[in-house]
Amino acid sequence: MLMAQGLPLPGRIAANGWLMVGGEKMSKSNLTGIKPQDLTSHFGVDAYRWYFLRAIAFGQDGSFSWEDFSARYTSELANDYGNLASRVAAMVNKYFGGELPASAADGEAERAVHDGLAKAVAEADRKIGEELDFQGGILAVFDFVKQVNGYITEQEPWKVAKDTSDEGKARLATILYTAAESLRAMAVLLNPIMPDTSQKLWDSLGAEASLGALADQRVQEAADWGSCRFDHHQGRGALPASGGEADRVEADRVETSSGHRTSTGPGTSTFPGLCAAPSPVPPARPPSRSRPGGSIGGWV
Repeated sequence: MLMAQGLPLPGRIAANGWLMVGGEKMSKSNLTGIKPQDLTSHFGVDAYRWYFLRAIAFGQDGSFSWEDFSARYTSELANDYGNLASRVAAMVNKYFGGELPASAADGEAERAVHDGLAKAVAEADRKIGEELDFQGGILAVFDFVKQVNGYITEQEPWKVAKDTSDEGKARLATILYTAAESLRAMAVLLNPIMPDTSQKLWDSLGAEASLGALADQRVQEAADWGSCRFDHHQGRGALPASGGEADRVEADRVETSSGHRTSTGPGTSTFPGLCAAPSPVPPARPPSRSRPGGSIGGWV
């Protein structure tokens, strides 16, 4: 039709796949429909957006199950991302009264984090912006989340805090500033996917005072390091160490006999609205009779 009218042809056509339930397409006749509201009421809208972009490659058919959603949510959002934000906030509040000094002496470990962020930004921007590979872009960001969690584990700031010398305090500030800068970048990178969660993180870091609104940040500039002054007192949605979280900062790093740490597990996140582990997977619901079969594009 476009050619017949002498109109230009599109340079790229994006075609989404079908959402499968139990290995079959969602179908009104087979009563296999699921209401999006059932998912958003249980996991939240941000997690809903994240899951269908993260778990199912755009353009391909994908299978959904409550169990898979719950497992990914707990593992990646609650344990990796949510607990990282909560622990960093708890230590900044505990050791620096909520106002974090700038990093004074970056070492090899910090430079590795800088490099990891630059790689994550470049890969996420390319995969999402150019290739429409939302899954690959999100994975690049969460690889960086895992790297920062590993950095915190290796640097052991809860032990460094016991050194009250000027050198010890400076080292502690460097570790926590590196973690906070990483969280600042994560808020920018994940804002298009989880806007409410990212805004809460941005507000909690007090980043707007020095960098402006989160909506004005460019993904391509997320790896620019050291421009933000973090002050949790300025944050409108502060990261309170509620429920004894500050006192658990060291407790959740219990060393086992094999040398590996254990954690307090899912559900310990005190970040407001960010990835607290969901309640157990709800019992099977009767199939919805009001939702016909649909493509992924009708869900995300």
